[in-house]
Amino acid sequence: MTMLNIAPITREAFSPFGQLIDRKDADSFIINDGFATRHNKLAITDMGDGVAQISIFDASIRPYPLEINMMERHPIASQAFYPLSNHAWYAIVCDAETPSHDDLRAFVIPGDVGVQYHKNIWHYPLLIQQERQSFLVVDYCGDTKNIDLYHQDKMAIFAP
Repeated sequence: MTMLNIAPITREAFSPFGQLIDRKDADSFIINDGFATRHNKLAITDMGDGVAQISIFDASIRPYPLEINMMERHPIASQAFYPLSNHAWYAIVCDAETPSHDDLRAFVIPGDVGVQYHKNIWHYPLLIQQERQSFLVVDYCGDTKNIDLYHQDKMAIFAP
């Protein structure tokens, strides 16, 4: 079984899988008579023919080391996650048609950076470092099913 190496996340390294949601490179400007800053177009959401919904996910830590035996993807629309606390977290992704241990990539993401997965990108559910962590989530809301699951025993071990 393959051990996953964890890389720091960068725009370039993550671009095959989605977009970073990061204020550092944003088109930012002052609004509301100088009482707020707008960080504009942090990510462009692909919702297909549906509409976007905003949710909050409360994640719990999983026991590590973790055996990766499942991945999910969203064929209709992209999905974005932004942490609501400043704690680093992880993304495990794969852009192959069928996930395998050779194609998995693991990233550590700073607590002030989010990600938006492109549609049809395989990813593991939320992985956090704290006991609990909340995320603002933007994803598809519509009548068409927008999740595919893939199960395969022992794709990799994730041990941060």
